[in-house]
Amino acid sequence: MKKTLVFLMVTLPGFIALFLNLSCSTTAPTAATNFQNPVQTVVAANPSLTFTPTFTFTFTQTFTPTGTPTATFTPYAANTPWTGFSAPSGLAVDGGGNVFVADTGNNLVKKFYPTGLLNPTWGLSIKGKVSTTHPVAVAVNSASTTVYVVGNSTNSLTVYSGSGVQLAQVTTANSQAFSGPQGVALDGSGNVYVSDTGNQRIVKLSYQGGYLGSFATGVSVLGIAVNGSNDVFGAAGNNVLEFSNSGTVLTTIPGFANPTGVALDSGNNLYVADTGNRQVEEFAGTGLLQQPLVIFNNGGQLAAPKGVAVDSSGNIYVSDSGANDVLKFVP
Repeated sequence: MKKTLVFLMVTLPGFIALFLNLSCSTTAPTAATNFQNPVQTVVAANPSLTFTPTFTFTFTQTFTPTGTPTATFTPYAANTPWTGFSAPSGLAVDGGGNVFVADTGNNLVKKFYPTGLLNPTWGLSIKGKVSTTHPVAVAVNSASTTVYVVGNSTNSLTVYSGSGVQLAQVTTANSQAFSGPQGVALDGSGNVYVSDTGNQRIVKLSYQGGYLGSFATGVSVLGIAVNGSNDVFGAAGNNVLEFSNSGTVLTTIPGFANPTGVALDSGNNLYVADTGNRQVEEFAGTGLLQQPLVIFNNGGQLAAPKGVAVDSSGNIYVSDSGANDVLKFVP
C-alpha cells in the first residue's frame, strides 16, 4: 500500500523513473537445423510493456565439412509445390527460366513458366504438353529451340522443336539399340549425351541425333550432367561418378542411397537427387568436396526426389516422384 501511495503522489518525474525500471529482452534466433526452413524472430517482453518491437535478422549459416575449407551459404526456401503430376522424374530449365518436366506416370512432357503456370504455347494437340510414352529424362538448349526426351519403355531419344513438333526419334547408336536409357544432358556445344543404362555406356550424339561416339561405364548409370570440360557426371548405384570424355573415372562421390538425378550450375556446383535419403544435396564445384554444402529436403517432407535442375538465377527445381509434385527452392 505504501508503494501505491507514492506512485499516486509523484507526477511526471516519478512516472518516468518507474518506466525506466521496466526491462525488455530479446533472444536472437538459432540456426535452423533444416537449412531451407525460414528463420523466425523471437521476442520476450515484460508483461507490463505496452508495445512490441519488431526486429529483422539477416544472416548466413556456415557448414564446415571435416578436413575441408569452411563454406558459407544463405538458406533456401521452398515455394508452393507445383502439382498435377504422376510420378514425375527428370526435368530441365532453358535460358529463360522455363521448366520442362517429364511427367512419367501421365506419359507427358510439360512446359511451365518460371512462376509455375503451364505454358500453353508448347505442344500441339495437347496445349502445354506433348504426349510421349514413359518419359524419364528431359534436356533443353538455352534458347529453348530444341528439346530432348528419353523414353525408358520405348528405348529411345525423341527430339522436339521449340514449339513441340517431333523432329526425330533415335533408337540405335553405332548399330546397337538403346536399352532402358535413363538420362540425357547437353554440353556447351549443344551435343547430346544419353545414359544407355542397360548397355552400360554413355552415348554422344549431335544436336540432330547423329552418332558421335560412346564409352563404356562398367555400371548402370541413371541421370547425367555434363560440365564445361565435357566430363560426364552420372548417378550409379549408391555413388555419383565423374567420367572423362573417354570414359575414365575421375571422381567417385559415395554415401548416397539410390541417387537418380544430377545437375550442374554455372559454377559447376553439383546437385544430386538422393532418392533413398529423401533429399537433394549440393557439392562445391572446386575439388568436389566429399561433404555436401547444402541439403534440400523441404523440412523433411520430400518423399522420393528423382530430378533436379538449376536455372541461371540459382533457383533449384526438384521433382518429387513420391509426392507427385515439383518444388522450386529460391535462394
